[in-house]
Amino acid sequence: MGDAIGGWKIGAGGPDETPLYAPIPAQAIHASGVTLSIADFPSALIEAEIAFRLRRDLPPRPEPYDAAMVAAAVEMLPALEIYRSRFHDPNAASQSENLADCLANAGLVVGDPGSPTASPADPLWDIDLVIDGGIREGRVLRHPVGDPRRLVVWLANELIARGEMLRAGQVVTTGALVLGPLGCDNRGEWRGIGAVSVRFG
Repeated sequence: MGDAIGGWKIGAGGPDETPLYAPIPAQAIHASGVTLSIADFPSALIEAEIAFRLRRDLPPRPEPYDAAMVAAAVEMLPALEIYRSRFHDPNAASQSENLADCLANAGLVVGDPGSPTASPADPLWDIDLVIDGGIREGRVLRHPVGDPRRLVVWLANELIARGEMLRAGQVVTTGALVLGPLGCDNRGEWRGIGAVSVRFG
């Protein structure tokens, strides 16, 4: 029996591109503040991302899910993805190989939803990635698809077409926004959303 699916990684280079997605095992998703073994993640990077957690199932229905339906079913979370490809040269791997590699996802750390003041529809995101006490990257930037919930809508309908569905408690992370080297202490701070941290020992 395969591992339980705890979430999904999805991304697209632009609003008109077909997204790529892959499942994330439940045991690879952690709450903010977790300490993990650095020996398990050689050559890994850390990525600040925007994620969404399902408050309820999105089961099959006669009509496709739209943005309003999905927005009512999710809560927005700050997330740090542990990025590590199993391939020596990920760019040389085929699409099917990268999908089998879970799109280089080695783990996901998610923060508390809190009471965000930022809207996913806002095109600008203000994020600091703090590595070992110093700001490695601080950026104000746009998500490649604009509103990242668009990817969750697409995924909800795509999974139903394939005989699967998004389920309550699953987390959908929508792609890298800020990328940095893995440190002992890693913290992402999203103004208007919240923060998330992970330590490696």
